[in-house]
Amino acid sequence: MLSDLRRLFAILLAVSCCLSTGEPPVPAEATNAFAAQGENATVPTVPSVVGLWIWSGRADAQYRPFFEWDLRLAAGMSALDGIKARLTTLGPDQEVLRQGGWISLDAIGAGSSRDVALRLNCPVFPAWKLELTWNGGHASWIGFDLASLPIPHSGSEDGSIVVAVGADADPIKGKKGAIATWYLWNLGNKPATQVTQIVRLRNQAGAVVATGELVMAKDEVLAAHASKPCRLVLPNAPAWQTVAVETKQPKDAGSNNLLIPPASTGPDLVVERITINRGTLTAEVVNRLGRHLDGAVITLSFTNAGKETKDVAFTVGALADSAMASVQATAGAIPAWDAYSVGWAPAP
Repeated sequence: MLSDLRRLFAILLAVSCCLSTGEPPVPAEATNAFAAQGENATVPTVPSVVGLWIWSGRADAQYRPFFEWDLRLAAGMSALDGIKARLTTLGPDQEVLRQGGWISLDAIGAGSSRDVALRLNCPVFPAWKLELTWNGGHASWIGFDLASLPIPHSGSEDGSIVVAVGADADPIKGKKGAIATWYLWNLGNKPATQVTQIVRLRNQAGAVVATGELVMAKDEVLAAHASKPCRLVLPNAPAWQTVAVETKQPKDAGSNNLLIPPASTGPDLVVERITINRGTLTAEVVNRLGRHLDGAVITLSFTNAGKETKDVAFTVGALADSAMASVQATAGAIPAWDAYSVGWAPAP
């Protein structure tokens, strides 16, 4: 019995030592998750988190409960060396709950990725932050649940970025229905107004069984880097399994709406993201065609209830293979929309 305990302690100590360097093997569940998350993804051009698997354990080598972040990190177009990583868990008011130390990681070659595992002794948390530094650069990401890839904590310098965190729902006592609760976060440097929050309850099969909307009052302001508790009653909601809250900001509120188009595969002119700010649209594009491109036109089409409401065209200048560019278009007023699509065509 004693020898078994010693072997177990040696194994735990070895795992702990590996984790301190950020280079342990990730579990099979993480590898499967990485494969699913990257199935239709494009090769990133900048440092990115392209895989995520988070799990918790009752005790580490020091017999303390922990969470482990298994991550697949991609370098982008340039190699990364001198990499260090730090994890922080965040509370409902964006406050720091627990912050780990900086962990040194091995270098990642250009166009390559590396799987790492990072642990933090902490209780359950509504959100988390990953920071990376390397020789000549740094980046950070914010994660809002345990299953979805985190989003880059960038693009907030000139506007507001509003997200919903910690979404949950409880049944109404003695009645059919649900009370949904969440926190509204502004991650940007400017205040946000008239934010629409769309609540969706899904059953075990993933189908939406109830939905509702909550819109901030016209005179209400969510300050930069502020947090606000929210609550919405959904009467007559049938049994549900999960709750999610989507946020939208008005086009004329001085805010940034950030669109992340669906990932593409194979040779393509990739539109990585589109920012909408006061009628000006900015698209970040990458040439993945394997050849030089000149004068292509990107079309962003908005629809509402299945009907087209507006098309916006971006003209891309000369773009070498693997090069990226930022292109703008003036859209003016954009009618109400609930969906969009992105396409492109060679120069006429």
